[in-house]
Amino acid sequence: MTLFLFYFLGNRAIEEKTKEAQRVEQQKREEAETKERLEAEQQEKERLRNLEIDLLNKKLSPLFNQLQKQFEESITKEILEELQKIEASSVIVYQIGKSFYDKFLDLILTHKGDVKTKLFALDMGRWYYSKTSFWQNVSKQDEETIQNDIKIRS
Repeated sequence: MTLFLFYFLGNRAIEEKTKEAQRVEQQKREEAETKERLEAEQQEKERLRNLEIDLLNKKLSPLFNQLQKQFEESITKEILEELQKIEASSVIVYQIGKSFYDKFLDLILTHKGDVKTKLFALDMGRWYYSKTSFWQNVSKQDEETIQNDIKIRS
């Protein structure tokens, strides 16, 4: 009887260890699948973000080129409308917003003495800083930074 009890308990312990090992393996498989799925989702988000950036560049680059030749308010409005569509604090703003802001500041050099160019640069600065601000407002410090950026190029 005692021998049978030891045999029974031994088999039971082996079964429990086997089940535990199977649970651990299943959990590892599920974690690996979840990791793969999350990585695939992240890659897809990045691909879509890059497509959105490319599309925005394709829309805005010709408009910017037109502004370099001749400054027209209708073009600036079109540019600002496109930029307003971008979600605040999105990765896109951080990836391209500063470069666009700098490009538009450089228009001041191209069209020296044109007040409209400076006003547009001010609007662009306000757009950029509001989109990158946590509160989505332009602070006094941001305004001063924009003014300094404009003065440097004037």
